[in-house]
Amino acid sequence: MFETVALTPAGVRAGGPAVYSLNDILKVSENGLLCNDPDAFLLLATGGTSVISVGTCSVIPDARSGNRLGLDFKF
Repeated sequence: MFETVALTPAGVRAGGPAVYSLNDILKVSENGLLCNDPDAFLLLATGGTSVISVGTCSVIPDARSGNRLGLDFKF
């Protein structure tokens, strides 16, 4: 599961479609899903003090991948 809508600079998930690229750093969103939003936006959305990075994007969600996001775990 991953976010399909990007965060706005105000930390609101209404910034248009989320676009993923190979080797993007993937993080845990405020909803508990994978995302590639900027750390500053995520901190605003969660009200937290740190962002959890879990790995990198290895497959871009598109028709060829069955709209799946691939993750190479960092741990």
